[in-house]
Amino acid sequence: LACDGTSQPGPATRDEGDQSGVRVGCEGGTVGPGHAAMMTEPSGLLDPMIARAYHGRVSSRLDELARATPATRDRYVDFLRAASIVAVVFGHWFISINHLERDIYSTTSAVGLTSGMWLGTWLFQVMPVFFFVGGFSNLVTYDSFERRGEPTSAFVQNRLERLLRPSLVFLGFWLVVQVALHLLDIGGPAGPRLFGQTRLLRGMYPPAATLPFGPLWFLGFYLVVVCVAPVTIRLHRRFRWWVPAFMAAGAIVVDVVGFGADLHWLRYLNVAFGLLLPHQLGHFYAYGTFGRLPRRVFWAMVLVGLGGLVVMTTPWAFEPFG
Repeated sequence: LACDGTSQPGPATRDEGDQSGVRVGCEGGTVGPGHAAMMTEPSGLLDPMIARAYHGRVSSRLDELARATPATRDRYVDFLRAASIVAVVFGHWFISINHLERDIYSTTSAVGLTSGMWLGTWLFQVMPVFFFVGGFSNLVTYDSFERRGEPTSAFVQNRLERLLRPSLVFLGFWLVVQVALHLLDIGGPAGPRLFGQTRLLRGMYPPAATLPFGPLWFLGFYLVVVCVAPVTIRLHRRFRWWVPAFMAAGAIVVDVVGFGADLHWLRYLNVAFGLLLPHQLGHFYAYGTFGRLPRRVFWAMVLVGLGGLVVMTTPWAFEPFG
């Protein structure tokens, strides 16, 4: 819902999945009288009547926002998106060791260096959740474009623009920072050599190996996923469960062959299988398939998924196989 009260166009059953259902702060960030009193009068912080009045206004405002959210909005998907973003930010902050060497900042993972930190990889590995939400959003948006009679190219362009615009702002900011570091001769040189003793970067290593760009590795792959989303959607409509079954089988085959034949490069294929699988499951959620499954199916998924994770990370379980 926009600030002027108009709704964004979208599918009849669910919103496009990536629109902001209701924007908080359309009124310009005003605060209520109770809040103003608490900020200006020290005694207000201790006045229970003012505090109760303030919290009452906040609760009322939240209720209004909830009622204003379109019924077609899938709030569970919104929750998954928000929770994943929080997990990514906190996870990278929690397990990263940042240090300065030769005037260059770099980061090292605390996993493997700190006892018990490996459990953090179980809690904060939320990339599949991002791709699950992406599968939902891509299908719902694609359906919306189809109903309006717009071509597939328009869908791909729209999705790419939504991804690249904030990314270009981010990269533009760091471009300005890098130019300033070069002009002020601050930070150690790193990256490929441009000319003479001048290198591309100052104070940080190339994007794939350092902050602030390292955590964005998945964005490049997701851009590819967006481009192939029309294909995955058509495969879903025609073959249904056979598609995720093929992806799961493909991941197993890649690991068996990759480890068995010591083909390190082949195992990179599992980046595709491992992230396209939850993206494909997002298509099922968009069509309401999961809502029609009995609860025992989900418990079976938990047992198989968690049990498989335990087996694959327990040495006595896989060492007999080499």
